Amino acid sequence: MYSLLTCRTLLLLVLTSLIGCGEKYNVNQIFVSDKQKESLESLLERAQIAYDSGDFDDAMSLANKAEKLSPASEDVAILQGYIHLSLSGMDPFKIAKTLVSASSSSSSLAGTSNASTFLTTIRSILNVSNTDLQKLGEYKNEETLVRFKDYDIVLPDSAETVRNNAPLDVFTHINAAISKVCPFVNESVKTTDVDSRHNSTNCVPTSTVRSKAVIAHFLWAFVHIAEAAVFYGVLQYQDDGAAKAHLQLRADALESDSDSLSVGEYAQHAVSLASAVDSVFAIEDSGSQISAVLNNILVATEAFNAIGSVPDKIKKSLAKATSSITSSQESFTGDSDETKQRNALKSQLNEAMSSQLSSEITKLAEENPTEFAQNKTDLCGAYATISGGSGTPSDCE
Repeated sequence: MYSLLTCRTLLLLVLTSLIGCGEKYNVNQIFVSDKQKESLESLLERAQIAYDSGDFDDAMSLANKAEKLSPASEDVAILQGYIHLSLSGMDPFKIAKTLVSASSSSSSLAGTSNASTFLTTIRSILNVSNTDLQKLGEYKNEETLVRFKDYDIVLPDSAETVRNNAPLDVFTHINAAISKVCPFVNESVKTTDVDSRHNSTNCVPTSTVRSKAVIAHFLWAFVHIAEAAVFYGVLQYQDDGAAKAHLQLRADALESDSDSLSVGEYAQHAVSLASAVDSVFAIEDSGSQISAVLNNILVATEAFNAIGSVPDKIKKSLAKATSSITSSQESFTGDSDETKQRNALKSQLNEAMSSQLSSEITKLAEENPTEFAQNKTDLCGAYATISGGSGTPSDCE
């Protein structure tokens, strides 16, 4: 009998003890006739073979035929979910390999507690172009400040707008994967208040006994990590192969040119940078893309927790990223814990910018106290916007 998760992935996940090749089907199948069952098993076996060989279109065609025979089958739904995730361009094998490699690297996630590093690493699984990312918001150039003109950004649409309109195939497949597996995961891993795909209208829990909970929760975690990678690509829009996002490059350009600018000119650029950051990282909006990134991280963490015995190499980097957000949330402003958490994530993503601006504020206050006083409101306001109010420079207090 085939396994719903390929053996190559099982080896990578070090889950042989949890999920073995040769699993039996669940009780759904007693409700179909022997003839149908034989046909169902044949279709699923062929679909799994096609999936393992990388022929995802054929795998989906066969799995869809199987679904017609057994619409409530846990086996069929989970296999369809994995196929959809692979069709999105973010194969579960690639996601798992990224998590393992990141956790094993002494110079990467293994030694950090910052969510920014986790997301930067996960961005490597992103399989969409900049042209694609531009479809997820308003593509915008800086038209007035020449130092920023080469560093265009994307002002994100709401996450719900992107999910509903699915301007990219990746969202069609992510939505489908979530829809297929949602009935077979624990209620504790759903966030019905911020993701409508999880609520009872769109996701009716199965009424049958589940036998593939481990595999279902791995899929649930992987598909939310995949979506986080896409939205993070918008928030940290950058040139292909570049090491830094365009927002950070704007901050770098401002820092390198600071000596040639008057305090007023510097403040003008700082305000422009802060305005762009505020538009991209819309922390007050529970439906924003940064909110979706945060929610996807938390959902994936809960999915791994639901499995119970996940190897450290799989969950360590994600657990550290989650902890870095939740443990620091009280340092930030907001009317709710969710807003504080979004602010904490924003601060981590913009940490380098905040540091640069803080150093310059200190320098300007010392070297040009009169001009600094005249522009203090703009400079300190820009810092507060970019940093989330954390670590305010003494000259702004």
